[in-house]
Amino acid sequence: KKYAKNADLKGFRKGHAPFGMVKKMYGTSILADEVYKTAEESLFNYVKEQEIKILGKPIMKEDHEKLDLDIDKDHDYTLEFEIGYEGEFSIEYGKKALVKYEIDLNAVDIDKEIERVKEYFAKNEDSEGPIKEKDIVYFDIKDGEDTLTSSFATTDEMTSEGVALFLGKSKSDAITANIHNTFDSTKTNIEKYILNDTPIETEKDYTLSITNIKTRNIPTELSAEDIAKITNNPDKTSMEDLVEMLKDSISKQYERTAAIYLKNDTYEAVLANTEIPMPIEFLKRWLKNENSVDEHTLTHHFDDVLKTMKWDIISNRVARENEVAVSREEIREQFANQFKDYFVQMGQMPNTDFIYDFVDKNEMNDKEKVRKTYETIFIDKVLDKMVEGAKINVQKLDEEAFKKESERRQELMNQKNEHHHDH
Repeated sequence: KKYAKNADLKGFRKGHAPFGMVKKMYGTSILADEVYKTAEESLFNYVKEQEIKILGKPIMKEDHEKLDLDIDKDHDYTLEFEIGYEGEFSIEYGKKALVKYEIDLNAVDIDKEIERVKEYFAKNEDSEGPIKEKDIVYFDIKDGEDTLTSSFATTDEMTSEGVALFLGKSKSDAITANIHNTFDSTKTNIEKYILNDTPIETEKDYTLSITNIKTRNIPTELSAEDIAKITNNPDKTSMEDLVEMLKDSISKQYERTAAIYLKNDTYEAVLANTEIPMPIEFLKRWLKNENSVDEHTLTHHFDDVLKTMKWDIISNRVARENEVAVSREEIREQFANQFKDYFVQMGQMPNTDFIYDFVDKNEMNDKEKVRKTYETIFIDKVLDKMVEGAKINVQKLDEEAFKKESERRQELMNQKNEHHHDH
């Protein structure tokens, strides 16, 4: 009846074809759909009620006998499904203890951090010259006596040939050079930002007449006002306050990074050492029939698919056994913290009400962002629980050694990404 209301048969208005004709033409295929749908729903309900742990979803048996369907007679139909059962397993970390890094803050060079803070308050001020590296040079581009356009660039945007031409020059000096040899096209859009879309002859030399120079002056001392901006506290204005704040900030940053490394190592150790019996042939059929996975992927990337499924099984079990849950409020808090961090980096801090109001109106209404943030928090909680069950050795490193360890990990990650890209 539902199909007949929308049936579009030749010679009849849509939905007005005789019921008997629709039944005769499409009844068997509709019956087949309903029989399969009813059986599948019953099977799913049974699996759920009995708390049977399965992989993927049940699929029709490969050598299933063809059903003798008859729309005009009442029959009982028997459908046979294949199920991929989740095998029994225990979570293993391997014999090697995982490493938790602790950074020796006494060895951290706070003076370097203070110099970075001073750079934040650096100002570009007019200079007569001579031009030094990092200076901003303002100039007119001339063809003979005619000024084609006025522009500016930092020495960082110049080629080595261009830097050599400008260094040591002063205001009112001029050089003659080829524009495209003077400025580095990989660091600036020459046509747009140097020539201001002024057409020129590519091979021709032009005169660059220096009109002004700005040099970056870094303050030698920080004022109480400057320190208050960095500490984000009007009562914290001394150098001692700044040092304390920097040490705390660096400590938390290193702790976060070290925690990420430990969780990554836990993830890899659990995946490498936990054996889970997997119904390989069933999974291949399920991926091919139910998920339209092509033969190439099954042949060349099946191990990656298995790894993902294995992690899903392990993480879901840990979540189940430890009652891991993620609340809406936790997702909201995650969004708010991201914006707080962003504003702190910009040297600002809007009031809390503004941040939460923005999050509620924007981020919390974006289903995709909410889903991704939920997954991030969920996996983070699962890994926290795994770390609790792992054997861990604490390793103390100074700042330089920790940076080298970070570089080593980054290099390994790049190699993995290149490997996946090649595939």
